[in-house]
Amino acid sequence: IRTELVADDYDKLVSRMGDYNADKFLESGVAGIPSSQTYNVKCIHAQVADHLCRSSQSNNTNTSTEGNVIGEHALNILQNQRGVPTSGNDVCWQQCSLIHEQLCFLITSFWPNNI
Repeated sequence: IRTELVADDYDKLVSRMGDYNADKFLESGVAGIPSSQTYNVKCIHAQVADHLCRSSQSNNTNTSTEGNVIGEHALNILQNQRGVPTSGNDVCWQQCSLIHEQLCFLITSFWPNNI
């Protein structure tokens, strides 16, 4: 995927990173792990994110025809063995929302006893 994304700008990449680093960057996989390295998995959250971005899921299940096998397995463990909802809820957006953090700051700044 990275190679496709930088195809038109490969020379720029090499000029910034050098030949060796540019090649290593393009060869690296999810979370910097080369796709040839199958014995060491890290950053399960990155594997799950990769799976969610690349899979074609149907019926809101985590079974897919493409994607990341490790991420798919992690989602299945969370859902089926631990009962964790993986489709989000009414408040999970607050973890990623800059506006939510700004609102919390403003509220606590003006009304510190309300929270």
